[in-house]
Amino acid sequence: MKTRIAVAAVTAAALVAIPSAALAAPGGGQGGPNGKGAATQQRSGDCTGTQVSVGTLTETQLATLQSMAEEEKLAHDVYVALDEEFGGVVFERIAASEAKHLNALRRLMVRYDVEDPTANMADGQFASDSVKQLYDELLGRATTLEDAMAVGADIERMDIADLKDAIADATQRDLKRVYSNLMRGSQRHLVAFTR
Repeated sequence: MKTRIAVAAVTAAALVAIPSAALAAPGGGQGGPNGKGAATQQRSGDCTGTQVSVGTLTETQLATLQSMAEEEKLAHDVYVALDEEFGGVVFERIAASEAKHLNALRRLMVRYDVEDPTANMADGQFASDSVKQLYDELLGRATTLEDAMAVGADIERMDIADLKDAIADATQRDLKRVYSNLMRGSQRHLVAFTR
């Protein structure tokens, strides 16, 4: 107990001793012009207030980020529709999880100044015709609860494969971290759909 108090006191003293100008690092903007993602530093989003280098996205990384956002929206929208059709806790909970995944990707798009293809899109609406076609196809296959669970499993398998590729291509730590977290979520979702 005394050790924890001593550590807390030393930490507090060190924080007070840091001039506020040292905490105001340059380059804390939201990215560069034309969606190129030229941000150089960003708050980490945790309680430490540390700066995270974010760098610049390649055209491929930019397209991947947008594609992953559309894929997460697709999963969310399909699960919302399947929940309305079949009910059950699985679709409701996983749809809520997919909404959180999409929000994590949206934060990255803001950070890198990337246009969000999912912005202002209602459930079942997509910027890409191919994603809309896939949405309709997946819902068309879900004629029974068993089929709906298989559709969910197929979506998660697709997500996992695409996230593995995204992780391999990403050079920024924040992208890798978010993609890795999403992949772990998709792996848990896959287990839920295949029990």
